[in-house]
Amino acid sequence: MKTPDLEQATVTMATNFTATLNISRAFFPLLRPGARVVNVASFTGKLSKYGPAVKAKFTDPNLTQAGLVSLMEEYISVIREGKASELGWNNTKYGTSKTAVIALSKIHAKELAASDKEDILVNSCCPGWVKMDMAGDRAPLTPDEGAVTPVTCALLPPGSPNGEFWRDQKVSEW
Repeated sequence: MKTPDLEQATVTMATNFTATLNISRAFFPLLRPGARVVNVASFTGKLSKYGPAVKAKFTDPNLTQAGLVSLMEEYISVIREGKASELGWNNTKYGTSKTAVIALSKIHAKELAASDKEDILVNSCCPGWVKMDMAGDRAPLTPDEGAVTPVTCALLPPGSPNGEFWRDQKVSEW
């Protein structure tokens, strides 16, 4: 049985975006100087999958956490109305949730850089297509291979890129 679009969008957004937001709110006050935050995203969250109006909302330099939450509420509303593709949204719920994770990582990086916390980097990354329950056996990477980019981000030295999206062990265009 196929999950209805609205239910799938709501569950996927709660799992990938809202949970990331909530755990960040709980743990960020505990971060020490030199901490590294790595949020697992996906290449399916790239901005090329959106129309210009939606893309502009995600890339607004003044976008805040509250603004991003509102944007994701807007997404759920357009799913409810059946107009997501028509209004320029990514055609996958998973991809949209991962776009939100990438945007959240950029917001957090900016907020922490402006705070009194020293040398904290927040980045998002795509581990690649990994053989797991979701991807199945057709995926080319083992879990160990998929861990390489997240671990690279976790071990970045001071002064490394902050608020970026990483893929294949390097900063990638969002």
